Amino acid sequence: MDIHKPKPWHGVREFLKEYVIIVVGVLTALGAEQVAEWFHWRHQVAEAREELRSELGYDMEFLHRRAAVGGCVDRRLDELARILKQASASGRLPPVGYFSGVAANYWRTEVWETQQASQALAHLPPKEINELGTVYRYVKLMEGTGAQERDAWVVLLGMTGPGRRLDPGSEAAIYQALNSARLLNRVWTNGVIEQNITAALQRGGLGRDFPRLDWQGPRNTSVCNPISTAIPEIYGRPPEAAPKAP
Repeated sequence: MDIHKPKPWHGVREFLKEYVIIVVGVLTALGAEQVAEWFHWRHQVAEAREELRSELGYDMEFLHRRAAVGGCVDRRLDELARILKQASASGRLPPVGYFSGVAANYWRTEVWETQQASQALAHLPPKEINELGTVYRYVKLMEGTGAQERDAWVVLLGMTGPGRRLDPGSEAAIYQALNSARLLNRVWTNGVIEQNITAALQRGGLGRDFPRLDWQGPRNTSVCNPISTAIPEIYGRPPEAAPKAP
């Protein structure tokens, strides 16, 4: 078997020529790898941004929907306050038909949480990451506000029924729920949350136009409907679910 020995270099010039060829080849390979990696992460970052835009559009749509029924919520709370005032004077809750409270909202943060665990988020500009963190802290605030609001409306919906004695403990709980519901309604309708989210998005260079995912279909405006004239026979059930008298 023939073994080809490397050709000896004839002088420094030939050595440098071979050296340059090797170095250029290595740098070219490394450069190509870096370019490929840059394109890979550019694609990953673009996908991450698009997924975050969709998620934020979903949450912003919920915020707009909740703010839109703020006037109806105020009117409903005024009605319930009048009923409670009369009940406080008489010592009894009158028969109250079923009414709708605010619709429960499900705020989405899954994409943000997933991206935090991925490497794609690390390739975003630091300012953009910081402002996205600010935005999602507001989303968590909205989620907590919605949970408090649901708790208040659970108490208020307890007024629905055939009429009963109003004991001091129940009266205090209903008044507290009314006050909480009013305060939380102001949080949704005063526009501060949306202004702060929009400002954070603009500071981060993320813009303000996001796709709206209207997967829910028609807007839930049942809180704008009048209190039902049908009186449930049992507390805790809407009229259509109450058992009929024999």
